[in-house]
Amino acid sequence: MAIDLNAKHKSTAFDRAAVRTWERWHKLHKKLYTYTAKGEVIFGDLLRMAEKTSNPSDIEQAYSALVGFYRAVAYDGKADLLLRKWIDRFPQSNKARLHAADYLWYTRWQNRKALAQLRKVKLPKTPSDDEVETYYLALELKGQLLLVDKKFDAAARQMRALADFTDTHFERLRFFFELRFVSEMVRSKLALQDCRRYLKTLSRREQVAHDQSATKKLLREINRALKTK
Repeated sequence: MAIDLNAKHKSTAFDRAAVRTWERWHKLHKKLYTYTAKGEVIFGDLLRMAEKTSNPSDIEQAYSALVGFYRAVAYDGKADLLLRKWIDRFPQSNKARLHAADYLWYTRWQNRKALAQLRKVKLPKTPSDDEVETYYLALELKGQLLLVDKKFDAAARQMRALADFTDTHFERLRFFFELRFVSEMVRSKLALQDCRRYLKTLSRREQVAHDQSATKKLLREINRALKTK
């Protein structure tokens, strides 16, 4: 229903409130547009600075930052174009493929295309800590997508691969400890032994309160499920 912009002169309280609401929104929208434009300039400058260094690592980090900004402000078309440019320039980049998969799934809900990107993520023979974390996140996201596709056997194998990888490279994983895939696996009562291994590995390091509570809860659910088998 269209809002009558002359309603402020009418006696209906709702009409007057509706006009005030739209007026306030237009003011906020103007500020938001200004801040978003400034943000795009700032992150664009970071990419241009990285380009001048000719350092691939700096350039990829700048791509990652600008893609993240575009997604945060819902500039999906610009995020899409920048991801394509990033992959064209660095076709072997695991980080670019992971960002593309994350975008395709969480923004476009294109499960198969996201999986196709994740299948191209390969761990180097001598990976850096950053590459280890990227591969870890790719393993976790791939597990989520396999579950969505109801490929339960493949998801179980993925859970084992994730548990093995996390245990092997635990000391090199600095920040990222994901619970989404394992939570769905526990809920579905799949690969419970591997779920427990994964969660116990994560609990070896101090977690934030929310993740610590969630980890303990999942372990209790696993123990109950295994006892009933």
